[in-house]
Amino acid sequence: MPVEIQLSMKTKFNPRKYYLTLLILSIIWVTLGPNYYNNYSPFIFFIFGVPIFGYHSFSSVTSFSSQLKVKEPELFRINKIDYGNSKDEMINGMNLFNNPDFEKLTDKELVYSFRNSKSCYNYTILSFFSIIIIAIMSIYIKY
Repeated sequence: MPVEIQLSMKTKFNPRKYYLTLLILSIIWVTLGPNYYNNYSPFIFFIFGVPIFGYHSFSSVTSFSSQLKVKEPELFRINKIDYGNSKDEMINGMNLFNNPDFEKLTDKELVYSFRNSKSCYNYTILSFFSIIIIAIMSIYIKY
């Protein structure tokens, strides 16, 4: 594997580490923090969770789309967005989950970009639902 690809793979956003760090800090805050600060923990998780994952989801899908457009133009043409501002520039993000053609990619950089895009989308959804869990914890853990 060329050095450029290895370096670019190492410097990418790691959604799993970020999510787990944010979740552990929020749980510690709720369980060990003062009672009057517990109500703010879901807001903090929301501010540092959903928007960050949403941004990285969008940027990773944009990056994957541009790579796919160059390396697999036929696959890009099948999955591209045909409307709006991103017309002919991006793939539809929901196609990441239901298109078996993406699972058959052979280029290592494309596979990495595909997996990163898919995991960022998954962690965006997971962080949204984690806010509910942290809110319930902040209400019931101290009372």
